[in-house]
Amino acid sequence: EYMGLLKDMGTENSDSKSEYRFCYLFTFVLVIAIGSFQAGYALSYYGVVGPFVNVMLKINGNTFIETIVNTVLPFASAIGAFTGKYLVEYGRRKALFILNLVLALGYTITNAPYLASFIIGRLFIGYSAGCFTMVCPCFIREISPPKISGFLGSFVQIMLTFGQFVLFWLGLSGPENYFDDPNSSSWKVFHMIPIVIALLHNAILIFVFPYDSPKFLYFARENEKCIEVLNKIYYQESGYQKILDDYKDEKSKAANEKEENNFKKLCLPGFTWLFFSGFCLATLQQFSGINAVFFYAYRVFTSTRLWSSAILGTVNFVFCCLSCLVVDRLGRKFLLIAGSIVMCISLFISGFGSGATSAFILIYVGAFQLSLGPVVWIFLGETQPPFQLSLNASAVWFWAIIVSLIFPPLNDSLKMKTFWIFAVFLAIGAVFCFFIPETKGKSEREIQALFNINAINNELLDKGKDPLLIVPGKDEKEKERKSYNI
Repeated sequence: EYMGLLKDMGTENSDSKSEYRFCYLFTFVLVIAIGSFQAGYALSYYGVVGPFVNVMLKINGNTFIETIVNTVLPFASAIGAFTGKYLVEYGRRKALFILNLVLALGYTITNAPYLASFIIGRLFIGYSAGCFTMVCPCFIREISPPKISGFLGSFVQIMLTFGQFVLFWLGLSGPENYFDDPNSSSWKVFHMIPIVIALLHNAILIFVFPYDSPKFLYFARENEKCIEVLNKIYYQESGYQKILDDYKDEKSKAANEKEENNFKKLCLPGFTWLFFSGFCLATLQQFSGINAVFFYAYRVFTSTRLWSSAILGTVNFVFCCLSCLVVDRLGRKFLLIAGSIVMCISLFISGFGSGATSAFILIYVGAFQLSLGPVVWIFLGETQPPFQLSLNASAVWFWAIIVSLIFPPLNDSLKMKTFWIFAVFLAIGAVFCFFIPETKGKSEREIQALFNINAINNELLDKGKDPLLIVPGKDEKEKERKSYNI
């Protein structure tokens, strides 16, 4: 009977239209994704208020100090993304609650007119932003029905770009001499907005959605609360019974699993190319120069700065939303190649510093959000086991730090020609993307075959060991072994 259930796990339910409460689920996901909004807001914050902050801290014209001030955020974010996995062990909802308090504290500290306090505040903000980028996807994935997990998961990236969108347009609320008179104190409203949102977010988590993910509750032995949450997501018990069986299976396996050296797996055939492809895409995403544009928007746009920055945020958000509609139609590989080519051409032309620079920067941003922005994360999620995924996610933040360090001095010496360096990386990346496999519409088992990992798994199964990737649709002898263990 249990084997029959395993065979049915991948089949479609003819009553899927009434299986889950979509409106409730969609609202719950939006509430969780407020954390992603805060991360996007924090990442672009300095790009809008940079001129005011530099005057307040008396670092105007000091490229070195300015670089340090901006770099502390991605540095703290890298630490947050890496350590966030320990925070979620105490609960996904509790993690969001704590991170909102840390974020509010950070923005409060940055209000003080001292360099040291501003840097400390940026460390708090960066840590919470990095944790948000790990906690929010984890939380959303664990409450999402498998059939719409991709759609709901896309709101992590959408809300992140929405945070940037809101920040850039709020910049237009400043006085007409916004950049001519940076001594104005009106910019401090940008500190208050994320503080208010963080406190409101916590209030919603307490009074409106006081629930953790069903998976966390199950593993924490809070079975009654787990069932309560699942009943709010699904109409009938039959809709989530298979999910409970998955939890039981995973918990049983985790109890008997021994710790293995994950670094040794990177040297196995198939896994080396799998990790390397993910690492190269993570590197390409950051060396495309996207964070240089957002971190230093006020330096990139030397004329009509605010309007250009606001339109930049709009294009970023709109094209991110469009990516959800085309990624499963056109495929990951095509979007990566085409996007890299369009971005390369746009940056090459922008490097001449002509009057059309702003227009080509906007084309570049739109191409990024249709390709390297969302697709890299989709590819990593589809192909990378947890350990490799954590390494490549850390690589994204590491390269973001490097870019934020090298861009200001390069921009001071090369001006707009700095974009040609990023254009070279994009040209190389476009060629590299020809060699990665297409994962559109493929099951995890088919993706394994693309990297020749099936052969490794079968060899381990022959020796009576666990496969490196546990996926649905395993071969019969692995099913028999799993049934025996249960």
